[in-house]
Amino acid sequence: MSKKLLYGFVVTTFLLCGCAEKKMTEEWCEEMMIKPNKEWTEKDAQLFARDCLTE
Repeated sequence: MSKKLLYGFVVTTFLLCGCAEKKMTEEWCEEMMIKPNKEWTEKDAQLFARDCLTE
């Protein structure tokens, strides 16, 4: 039973890693800098902080 559990964990880990979000483009970052902040979604703010401010 423990081998099945370990196998399931490994498969799940690989599947989740394959679904990671892609880095936003430089053009997207520039568009977001023009877009008023009050129009941003929470997800927009997270992506902007992750991909546009960490260079």
